[in-house]
Amino acid sequence: MPNQAENASFTAEVTDASTPARTATEALGVSITAAASGAPASACGILSTTGETYTLQNDVSSPGTCFSVQANNVTLNLNGHTITYNTGSQTSASFAILAIACWDPDIFGIASGNPCGGAFDNFTAYGGNIVEGSGAAANYAHAIRVGQGLNRGPTIHDLNITWWSNSAAGIYLDYAGLPVPGAAVIFNNTFHNRVTAILDRAAIDGTSINVEQAEYNFVPAQIYGNTILGGPQGGILSESVGAQIYGNTIQQGTVGSAQYTNDFAVYAWAQQQNVHDNAIQPAEGRGISIDGSANPTDGTVAAKNTLSVTEKSNNPEYGGCPLGGAYGVQYDDGASNASDQSNNVVANAAQCEGFGLRLTAYGNGNNSQNNSYAGRLQENPAPGVFAAGLGLDSLGAPAFTATNDTFSGDTSSLYVDWGGAGPFTCVGCTLASGPNPKSYVTFYFWNGGGPTVPGGLHFQDTRFQGEASKMSTDMTVPGNNGQSAEYWIDWTYTLTLQNSSGAAMNGASVAIYDQLNQLVFSGQSNGRGMVSAVLSEFRMYANGGSATQEMHTPHTVVISSPGCANQTFITSVQQTTAQTFQTTCP
Repeated sequence: MPNQAENASFTAEVTDASTPARTATEALGVSITAAASGAPASACGILSTTGETYTLQNDVSSPGTCFSVQANNVTLNLNGHTITYNTGSQTSASFAILAIACWDPDIFGIASGNPCGGAFDNFTAYGGNIVEGSGAAANYAHAIRVGQGLNRGPTIHDLNITWWSNSAAGIYLDYAGLPVPGAAVIFNNTFHNRVTAILDRAAIDGTSINVEQAEYNFVPAQIYGNTILGGPQGGILSESVGAQIYGNTIQQGTVGSAQYTNDFAVYAWAQQQNVHDNAIQPAEGRGISIDGSANPTDGTVAAKNTLSVTEKSNNPEYGGCPLGGAYGVQYDDGASNASDQSNNVVANAAQCEGFGLRLTAYGNGNNSQNNSYAGRLQENPAPGVFAAGLGLDSLGAPAFTATNDTFSGDTSSLYVDWGGAGPFTCVGCTLASGPNPKSYVTFYFWNGGGPTVPGGLHFQDTRFQGEASKMSTDMTVPGNNGQSAEYWIDWTYTLTLQNSSGAAMNGASVAIYDQLNQLVFSGQSNGRGMVSAVLSEFRMYANGGSATQEMHTPHTVVISSPGCANQTFITSVQQTTAQTFQTTCP
C-alpha cells in the first residue's frame, strides 16, 4: 500500500502564517501547526490540522491530486481562487480534493497512489472554483472524492466545478452502507459536467452529485440550490434515507457525446426522500427515477417539480433511442409505497418517444396525485414516434392508483407498451389530446408481447378534453399478436333514499346489478339515507380481433327495508351521477 511520501504525483505544498514555505517533497506528510488566525494556503498539499480553516491565497494546481484531507473538522476556503487538478498525465485517478482511508478498497483501484489516512469527518469546502486540467487522466477522476470511513458531513457549497474524465463525478461520497450520523450538505454549487464517456452505465457513472451507500445514515443529506449543466447519464444520485433534494436546476446531457441508458436528473433511491421544487430541463435525458433495486423507497415523494425531458437517437447500447424514450417520472424495479404529487411534466418526442409518467416493474402501495403529465410531439418527429401522458409496461406489477392527474398527449393519453399492463386505477383524472394531435387516440394498445391483465385498467369519473373520448381506442396491434387488451369506464353513483314522508331512510339495504345481471354492489344506507358505489358504464376489450364494447349499464337497483316490500328501479350511469329515490315505505 502506498504511503504519502511514495505518491510521486502529489507534488505541492501547504504554507501557513507561522511556518516557512516548504518544498513539494517536504510538504508531503507534514501536519501544519496553524497560527491563531488560521492557515493561509498557497499550494496544494495535505490538510492535517484538526479543526483548522485553510484559506487559499492564490490559484493552485497539481499534476495529480491537489488536497488530501486527513483530519476532522477541516475547512477549506477557496477564497475566490481556483484549484486545478490533473494537469499532468496520470496512470490512476486524481482528484481536486480527496479524503480517503488507507483501508478503502478504492486504494487498490481508482485511488492507487493517492495520499490517504487520517480522519475526515465534518469537512467543509466552499467559495471558489475547481477545474480539471488537461492531463491524460485515468477513469473516475472525481473533482471531490470522499471515501469509506466517513461518519459526518461533508458540507460543500458555493463552488464552481468543471471536469471531464471518463465516469467521473463532481462530488462522489461513499458512506459504505454503515450506520453513521451522516449528513452531507451540498448547496449553491454550479457543476459543469463535461464527461462524454462512462464505463458502467448500470453503476450510474458520471453523475454530478453521487451520495452512495448512505441508506443507514441517521441524518439525511441536504442537496439544494445547485445548478447542474451537462453529463452523459445523470444529475443527482441519492441513497440517503430522508434526503431533501430541492431547488436544484438540472440540465444534464453533454452536447456531442453519446448519451447513456437510464439518464435521469434525479435518482431517488432510498426511502423517505423528498424531491421537490426542482427545475429539470435536460438537453438530453429523463426526469426522476423512483427505483427500489438498491434500497426501499417507502415514503419517498417527488413533489412540485417542473420537468421537460427529451431523448435523442444516439444511445450506444441500443444503436439509436433508449428503450421507451424519454420519461418524466418512472417507477421501476420494485419501488414501493412512494408517491409523486403536483408535478408539471412534459415529455418531448422528436427522435424518440416521450411519456410523462412511465410505470414498469414497480412494487406495492405507490400512488400519483394532482400531476400534469404531457407527451408532446416536436417539429418533424421521426416516423412512428409516440407522445403520451402515461406509458404502461407493467404486466405482473401490483395495483397503482392515480388521483386527479392529467394525462395528455399528441398521439395518445394512455399508451400500453409491448409487455402489457398490470392493475391501474385513475380516479378523477383528465385525459386530453395535446396541442398538436397527430393520429390521436385516447387509449392506445401496443402490447403484442403480453396481455393487459383482466379487469386491470379502470378510469373512474374521468374528464375528457379536446379530441379525447371514452370510446377513442386502438387495439389492433394486440389483436394481431393474439394478446388481450381492455379498459373500463367507471362512474361514482350516489343514491339518497327517502321514505314516503321525505325523511332519510337509515339502514335500508341496497343491491345493484349490472346489465349482465352481476351483483356489483351490496350495502346499507347511512344516517342521511345515502349509499355510494363505483359502477362500470362499459368495458372495451379485444382478444384476437377488433375492439368490442361490453355495456354494463343500465343498472338495476333493489331496495329493501324491514316492514316494506322490495322496490326496484332502473338507472343508467354514463357520468358521475347523484340520484334521490323516494320509496313508498312509511
